[in-house]
Formats: sequence, C-alpha cells, structure tokens
Amino acid sequence: ICIHNPLETAMHGATITLPTAFAMDVLADHATVVVTVKTPDGNVVKNTDGKEISKLDAEKPYRIKIEQYGNYSLEFVATDGTNTTRTIVTAIRVSDETAPEVRLKKAIPASHKVGDKITFPELTLSDNVTDVEKIVTWVNVIHPDGTMTYEKDAVELKVEGVYEIRFQALDEAGNITFVTTKTYAEGE
Repeated sequence: ICIHNPLETAMHGATITLPTAFAMDVLADHATVVVTVKTPDGNVVKNTDGKEISKLDAEKPYRIKIEQYGNYSLEFVATDGTNTTRTIVTAIRVSDETAPEVRLKKAIPASHKVGDKITFPELTLSDNVTDVEKIVTWVNVIHPDGTMTYEKDAVELKVEGVYEIRFQALDEAGNITFVTTKTYAEGE
C-alpha cells in the first residue's frame, strides 16, 4: 500500500484533504484499496459532502472538517485479485494548543507590612478541552532576595522588598498559563 501525501497533524477547526492510497501486487494483476476514517472518539467521519468515509475508494481525495482533539484513525485495506488483504493504520494528530485561562477571584493588594501573611485568592479556571477539575495549579513566589519557593495557600512576607507571586495552571495537553502579581512589603 502506498499512501500519497501522508498527513501527521492537523489544526482543530481546519478542513483538510485526506491522503490517498493505492496498492500493487506482484502476483495478482489487480489490487484495490479502501479507507475508513474514525474520529478520536471512534465514530466514522463524514466528508464535507456528508457521506461516511467507511470502506470508500482510497484513490479518491476526501475532505473533512477537524472537529475533535486527539487522533483521527485512517485504516487502509488493500485486497488483491486472490482476496488476500493487507491493512495499514495511520493517524492524524489534532493537538490542543490553547492554554487554560486563569483569573484571580480578588486582587492581592499592592503593599503590605513585613510580617504580614497573604492568603492566596481563589482561582477561576477554564479550558477549551480539559475539564476544570483536571487542570493542575500551583503558586511560586519570588522573594526580594531572588529565591523562589513553592507555596500552597499563603506566603509570609518576612523581609522588606518586592514579592512576585505567580499563579500557574497546566491542562492535560501540557499547555501552561501564568498570572503574575507583585506586592511590596514595607519594613517597620
């Protein structure tokens, strides 16, 4: 089986032309190839004309709209004149490249006193693919001396200077978002 213009990746929302394929056989004078295309959730894909791409002639180009993230499966099955078959399965990967959105439910005041403890505000999270409960979050604080610490719920401002607080969110595809705020701790 020979696949013309194989396609490994596609962008969500794009309309693409699927690769075509043909087959050759040294013992039989005739070989045909059919193609079946399935979405990442296992359903047969319809071309832009509304026809299911299931065991259709693989030598013809079909256009589809990419509507799901994940791997679209392309199964090419060649059959020769003696009804011997060979199957090749390829995939078109559709990756999520959009980072999650992160918002602080309330702002952190711009100034404090040394010794104050800042309790971090709750975050509002959203993502185009990953469920909110599956988004991983954490907070890093860069202290006035340049050291960075991981903090869970709060940070104590022990010395005078600027503290940079970074709220971070990671979706299942590995996209990350940073929301950074700064506060100044004034000495006594």
